[in-house]
Amino acid sequence: MEIYPLVIFFLFLIVIFLHRPFIKEKILLSYTGNHHQKFTTKTAVPITGGILILILILFGQLNLNIIFFLFLAFIFLLGILSDLNILISPLKRFFFQFVIFFIFIFISDIYLPSLKISILDFFFQEKIINYFFLAICFMILLNGSNFIDGCNTLVLGFYLIILVILYRLGLISFLVQDLIFFYFFILFLFFVFILNLFQKIFLGESGVYTIAFLVGYILVKIALDNQKISPYFIANLLWYPSFEVLFSIIRKIISKTSPLQPDTLHLHHLIFFFLHKKAKIRFANSATGLLINIYNLLILFYASENIFDTKFQCLLILCNTFIYFLIYFFLYKVKNSTKVK
Repeated sequence: MEIYPLVIFFLFLIVIFLHRPFIKEKILLSYTGNHHQKFTTKTAVPITGGILILILILFGQLNLNIIFFLFLAFIFLLGILSDLNILISPLKRFFFQFVIFFIFIFISDIYLPSLKISILDFFFQEKIINYFFLAICFMILLNGSNFIDGCNTLVLGFYLIILVILYRLGLISFLVQDLIFFYFFILFLFFVFILNLFQKIFLGESGVYTIAFLVGYILVKIALDNQKISPYFIANLLWYPSFEVLFSIIRKIISKTSPLQPDTLHLHHLIFFFLHKKAKIRFANSATGLLINIYNLLILFYASENIFDTKFQCLLILCNTFIYFLIYFFLYKVKNSTKVK
């Protein structure tokens, strides 16, 4: 048992020691000069976090089948191609994401259980419709997670919170043969979190895709194996990145701009602007990620106190939505009333 943490740590060290060569040779660097990147940082940081997370999952003794690992490799590869600016077109990425997820869901025969809404449950009895909808859900989660990956620790911190909550609820036992391995898994994930906090490593799309796919799959398995749990508890856990992408699409359609083009009007951008320009906080990027995840920590732990009550979970989703809009439009007004130098 002791050999696996040592193997993981050794591989971690190899990737970390490649930090300077990556920068020198301009390989897998985060900064490309795009406008939405200039808004928060101009530092070129290696986006090797995805490699670290993939190593962690492969050697972390997680009780997952070979089919999952195969499709995880496909998702990671898709992210790497995007990070290397080989697969630039968002439409092509969406197409490949859908194909990968649909085939994975079909082969694995995983599906959404009852949503506690009769008309939806009626349609989802047809497995093809269920598979299709679940593939779309995975896409929303992946791209929503990618949307919020503009501030240090935001994505990784969010998924760490979810994993800790699942462990606290005793819902993670199917994932690990020995809890010691899970402790090491969380420990090394936290190690990547610290590297990200100090801008030594960024996740990149490969890292975001990998961690989002892993946690999304875990939550679907939990929903299938524990159908007394309200499906809206699962929805609450994934609410933030999922709502971010849906709100962004609606916002861009209303403003008559392309939903496929990145901008600087996501919630984390507005919070960063406020902290950086108004509050004059020096490390506003990391502070933004930590601030949002403090809220996520509080609200998700509150949601975990009553995981079987659908009405409670639905009210919490509505409360989250109201708070999101309240903060968003306040900060949007602040940004528009401030001249940016």
